Amino acid sequence: KILLICSPFFLLNQILICFVRNDGDPKRTMTAMLSGSFMNIILDYVFIFILHGGMKGAVIATCFSPVISMGVILPYFIRKQNQFHFVKMFPEFRQIGHILTMGGASFITEITGGIIMIVFNLLIYRIAGNTGIASYGIVANISLVVTAIHTGIAQGVQPLISRETGKENSVNAFTFLKYALILSGILSIIIYLLLFVMASPISSAFNRDNHTELQKLAVQGIRLYFSGCGLAGMNIIISGYLASCEKPIQSNIISILRGMILMIPLSFLLSNAGLSGIWLTYPLTEFLTGIVSILFLCRQKRTP
Repeated sequence: KILLICSPFFLLNQILICFVRNDGDPKRTMTAMLSGSFMNIILDYVFIFILHGGMKGAVIATCFSPVISMGVILPYFIRKQNQFHFVKMFPEFRQIGHILTMGGASFITEITGGIIMIVFNLLIYRIAGNTGIASYGIVANISLVVTAIHTGIAQGVQPLISRETGKENSVNAFTFLKYALILSGILSIIIYLLLFVMASPISSAFNRDNHTELQKLAVQGIRLYFSGCGLAGMNIIISGYLASCEKPIQSNIISILRGMILMIPLSFLLSNAGLSGIWLTYPLTEFLTGIVSILFLCRQKRTP
């Protein structure tokens, strides 16, 4: 209930961050996000341990995060140097439709994440019970961090690509895409090597009771599941690139493929191979989606 009441702050914070980043002040947006995150950690400690607020205290601390972030962002709109100004206007439904279409890929990615989590939990419970679900919890928590890294790269390069697209400079736009893909690729290799080597100690951090079966399943899950992290980064960045080039249909197709159309059927199909099949659903989905992404990219590059 508390989170629902505070949900407008979360939504408004994300909108303001996107506006300011696209206006050419990424440092302020980073400062805002870091301020909100660090204060969330500090307030968690205050509300949970000092004030003994328990889960309710943790939720209240989380709700303060976007408020603090907006406190850093809002002064930007007062500056004379910015490109944003409040003006009287009437809503144009055509423009609203265009905005919704362009943001479709991000919406699909966010909404399908919860659906996939439910499907995976049901399938894993059928195969390995509560221990299997606990192991998936470990994998899912790590996945949030890995996905955030790729999403951050995509969001960081998106204003640059949009600017060059607006100038009709497709060469520079594609150059920024290459930089983003190279950075994502290098980070993906480093991340996967670290996760592969450190799978056991990472799992142990979530397994305080030293549950042998949980440890085994989590280590296996980390090593198999994240073999697709590089492909996931490529798909996320190409989807963002296509959206920046005003190709929302292709961008949305990539998001739908990796978020639902391929992931859910493959998870049911591969679950017949046991828990290993569930873990391999993610890399296989990203691989198949990657083929489509590359085809779209080649077509976009040939388009004058």
